[in-house]
Amino acid sequence: FIHSLTDPVQDESFRLVIKPPSYTGLLVVTAEVAWTRDLASSSNVMSRGMGVQFTQISSGDRDFLDSVFSCYY
Repeated sequence: FIHSLTDPVQDESFRLVIKPPSYTGLLVVTAEVAWTRDLASSSNVMSRGMGVQFTQISSGDRDFLDSVFSCYY
């Protein structure tokens, strides 16, 4: 889930830059909005955000993510 200050647009493409704590560089990917959420929480603070699907990622960044998430699949 990615928090967003603006209303995400379904299927919109954008550049996403991620700085993982255990990675020496930045992950730079092209992603698109897969789904959105705009719900009020119990504290009446809006929880706006989205899920994304990567559409372009370098092989090195993909290898890094595969190694991080391999224990989940």
